Amino acid sequence: MFGTDICLNSLRLAQGFKQRNGLRNVHFVQMNLFRQVFRPGSFDAVISNGVLHSTSDTYKGFQTLARMVKPDGYLIIGLYHRYGRLATDLRRVVFRATGGRLLFLDPRFRKEGMGKARHAAWFADQYQHPHELKYTIGEILTWLAPNGLRLVKTIPKTRFGAKFTRDEKLFEPEPPGRAFERALVEWSKTFTGDREGGFFTVISQKEA
Repeated sequence: MFGTDICLNSLRLAQGFKQRNGLRNVHFVQMNLFRQVFRPGSFDAVISNGVLHSTSDTYKGFQTLARMVKPDGYLIIGLYHRYGRLATDLRRVVFRATGGRLLFLDPRFRKEGMGKARHAAWFADQYQHPHELKYTIGEILTWLAPNGLRLVKTIPKTRFGAKFTRDEKLFEPEPPGRAFERALVEWSKTFTGDREGGFFTVISQKEA
């Protein structure tokens, strides 16, 4: 397993975690996403969780990741949702206007057990990031075929009323909902996005 980041401090934190937990099959590389150091088709699975929407070119980054996946391998990406992020956008305006007060408006700050360091990291990531783009599930689905990928599953599911079960098989292909169903699910993120920071995930597989 390889973890990459352009930030050396993040890699130091990851290396410390590796050493504390005795992980032997994990390695870390400093890398610019747009200047990858790995050969095309190097990995059975590539995971990019909450990264692409903070780059200068989300689609180009997506293409870079897709090239790194082996045939029949998986690409898993997590992005901010256009509608699911509306509540966060509103709080960002309030926090800026009040100098960072009224933190109780964010559900995370009402939870017990989060120390000061985690609170500070969450606040910086959610409300002080200098660059943030947002997408819909429908937009990302149009990126798959041109990059040799086929849809496996989305989180949330795009069939109206479809739920995840305790024995959910993440890599078992599941057809997406029709356009109308998907639209209902997408718009519902306006009210449910707070649960995960307005986030969604697309799992796809590289064509053989």
